[in-house]
Amino acid sequence: MTESVYDKQWIHQIYTGLIERYPAHPYNNSYRPKIATSYSSTDGLTYDVQLNPNVRFADGTYLNASDVEYTYKLIINPALEPPDYGLYYQYIDANTDIISEFELTLTFLQDYVFQDSNIAIPIIPKYIWENILPEDQESQAITWATDDSLDSNIMGAGPYYLYNYSFDTNYFIHLKRNDYFDDWSGVTSYFEDIYFEFYGFSLAALNALDSGIVDMVDAHFNFDIDDIPGTV
Repeated sequence: MTESVYDKQWIHQIYTGLIERYPAHPYNNSYRPKIATSYSSTDGLTYDVQLNPNVRFADGTYLNASDVEYTYKLIINPALEPPDYGLYYQYIDANTDIISEFELTLTFLQDYVFQDSNIAIPIIPKYIWENILPEDQESQAITWATDDSLDSNIMGAGPYYLYNYSFDTNYFIHLKRNDYFDDWSGVTSYFEDIYFEFYGFSLAALNALDSGIVDMVDAHFNFDIDDIPGTV
């Protein structure tokens, strides 16, 4: 449901997809398997996807083909009204075919030059969301996020999960490391905790950087190098 690049910066630390873009050799910014161990197609429409059986969500629950099927059927449900609904509806077919717990086929409606981006849609845990109507999920997410005892429901198989979310002061988000992530990805997230704080004005962000309240500021503020305090 994200519409802002700022939200995607932290949401994409929580959720991850079957495949992902990878900058290094030999992929060189093309896609490689992530939750999937392999994916293949002979016609660019129907893809056979093998899942890594070791993938877990942040609470330790194993991810399987039912979570993938649920995610793809949800994303084209008109009741959800996601911002990219028109795009997904045009290319994605909800009739995924589960072959086994860790194998399924994805069928797309037509050829698409960016078909890999549809395979990379972030997967959400079915067992958390399936009993909530699609039209109620956005408001439910906000309710959970602002409840300190429930905000960890905002989790996926990515390297972090939501630990705290607050509208106080500058809109504050605290992510905590998913300790199950390295079990299947082979990557241990460097930081145990990551904090996002949103500032409405560049001067406030620069003052926070200068005082040490924050460690880095985002380039979307369009700073010139001369704007950065000399002490930083």
